[in-house]
Amino acid sequence: AGATVVGTATTAEGAQTITQALTEAGIKGAGVALNVTDAAQVETVRAIYSDVKNPRTGEVYFAGHEPGSEMGWNTMAGANPFTIATDMFKYVVKGDPNFDYKTMNFDADMTAALKVGAVIDGTDPNLKKFYDRGGKIIQYHGWGDAAIPAQDSIDYYEAVRTFMAKFPGAKQPVEDFYRLYLVPGMGHCNSGIG
Repeated sequence: AGATVVGTATTAEGAQTITQALTEAGIKGAGVALNVTDAAQVETVRAIYSDVKNPRTGEVYFAGHEPGSEMGWNTMAGANPFTIATDMFKYVVKGDPNFDYKTMNFDADMTAALKVGAVIDGTDPNLKKFYDRGGKIIQYHGWGDAAIPAQDSIDYYEAVRTFMAKFPGAKQPVEDFYRLYLVPGMGHCNSGIG
């Protein structure tokens, strides 16, 4: 939103200035771990906190990162992108070891990635057979996870609840066989500032 930021998050005054600019830009709850010093960086932070969407249709592909995940952003938004992601596009989606992510056509390439993902991702909410066999799930997710936003786990849990609601003869509600725990400050599977 064209916010002008002066200062850094390494001083109390700078942190207050940054937090104010981020709030004005529509970014709430940003951690003081950020060293944001100009409007372009505010826009980058806004993009990281925002959902990843198809630019043409507005369809949400992935949830944005949560405030508190800033300590791990170097993995996802650093000088060298997360190699699992770039290798996925090179070897699985594009089938070209020379593919350069900087030439990516976001709309077309994400559509292709989602088709591949439908086969290899674990996002099917149909847990009926698992439930019928008496299976139980304890899932946890850190709010500070910079690799996979916590909202993705919440969305999956809600998708399972919606899917399982189609079976009114169920012996127990979803909450009795599947629990999701969100851990404040925890990073990807462990550690973090919490």
